[in-house]
Amino acid sequence: MKAIYDAFATGNIPFILESVSEDFTWQDPCNPSIAPYGGTYKGRSAFGEFFQKLGDNTETTLWEVNEYVSEGDKVIALGRHGFQTKHAGKSVATDWVMIWGNVDKNGW
Repeated sequence: MKAIYDAFATGNIPFILESVSEDFTWQDPCNPSIAPYGGTYKGRSAFGEFFQKLGDNTETTLWEVNEYVSEGDKVIALGRHGFQTKHAGKSVATDWVMIWGNVDKNGW
């Protein structure tokens, strides 16, 4: 899991996409009418669309993972994400929690 988050910090999106299964589902809680990258993305290629929309609309200014918690096949990661919107130029920093299910000993 740490490698996935490290890949995001360095912009290595291909590594992230190769690390998830073909039937992977990603859900961003943002309202897509406000934040174009919000919504549910099913499948690896759709997950790539999420990153495309995120990159088209924001510039990451801060990325940190503060804690990992794991039990069985679940991993919870907690951190902070700062970014600037490309269209309005507004800066935002938010705490986040991500819950990953069906994680095996290799990460997925």
